Amino acid sequence: MDDTQTDTPPSHVGPRPEFADGTDAARQSVISPVQTHGLDSDLRRALVARICAMAGQDDLAARYRAEMQDTTFAAIAEGAEAGTDPFLAAILRHADHVTTRPIDSTAAHITALEDAGLTAAQIVALSELIAFANYHARVHAGLALLGAPS
Repeated sequence: MDDTQTDTPPSHVGPRPEFADGTDAARQSVISPVQTHGLDSDLRRALVARICAMAGQDDLAARYRAEMQDTTFAAIAEGAEAGTDPFLAAILRHADHVTTRPIDSTAAHITALEDAGLTAAQIVALSELIAFANYHARVHAGLALLGAPS
């Protein structure tokens, strides 16, 4: 009997080693980069947790929340708003928008980040982080459907 005739996932299902290594390298580069550009690693973890939760990947979100060293951004990881901090509010608004309605993104969204005080380097770093978080959530979901570890 071949793997397609059973309800058990095939033994070879799961990320290829080079794929997993590439994902780990990307994760490292967006979560704990050498140059943070003023975006704290715990803020980055909180944003990834928030995005994973928005994508319905609560177990993956919980992993990122558990990695946080400081609870300063814990509420953000849980989906809370930024309060009165315009810099953080702009980051959250942008991350939520790109995650839920990427097709509607325009140059005005970048201008809003600039108006809130983000530099070009911070906007690029934030964009990389949002892209990675959405990618990771989708790969995680796909592997779960296949019954493979992620």
